[in-house]
Amino acid sequence: MNNKYRKISFSLPFIGASASLLSPLVLAATCSYDKPTISISEDSRHSYLNKKGERIIKGSALEFYNTNRQGVFNPIDSSDKFYKIFKDHNQNALNATHDPNHKPKIKGNFEFLKFNNLTAPYSYRIYSFRYPELVANIPGVAKRKKYTDYKNNPKAVYIVLYWTSKINEAPSNWVSDIVSRSAAHLNVGFSPERREEAPWPFVRGIINNEFWKNIIEPVVLIFDKE
Repeated sequence: MNNKYRKISFSLPFIGASASLLSPLVLAATCSYDKPTISISEDSRHSYLNKKGERIIKGSALEFYNTNRQGVFNPIDSSDKFYKIFKDHNQNALNATHDPNHKPKIKGNFEFLKFNNLTAPYSYRIYSFRYPELVANIPGVAKRKKYTDYKNNPKAVYIVLYWTSKINEAPSNWVSDIVSRSAAHLNVGFSPERREEAPWPFVRGIINNEFWKNIIEPVVLIFDKE
């Protein structure tokens, strides 16, 4: 996979969008940054190595899965200075200044994860899958041992990190065309005023049967409890 963000202008990560529907702000060019990565923290408060050398997360797989699937998608904490899409009191100014020295604050739900290369010009989401769901959306994983080894393990959760430019989230039709359809399909609630927490099309069938292209490879999480 390419180690840079995809360059996007007036198109969404998987959807050809008509320029006439988007504001001038959306037509601005975007820059490229290093692709984000996720790994499991080696901090003993969060994880440990088992006898097989696997990194095991302290906690319940089902609890994490349910919390994530019920609406806690954005890994960035609301207190982070780059959490918001727009600058305060200015819906025409994106809160998207890249700061190479800034380390984003992560929500407690995801504190056992290590994130690299998260940057203010982009927004992020995490979505959890069980193995059958993952294969249905990303069929290629069925051929890879790193995923199939845990397909029957009730303590395993597969996560995918998604991203998009804040430029894409700026136009008014983002909520009506993308977020509302996603929320209805995923059966989760959202507040139109809080785009930062809004669901995206995490699975096929929301926007034509397409799958989001700006993602990292799925990461397998093994918990010590089901």
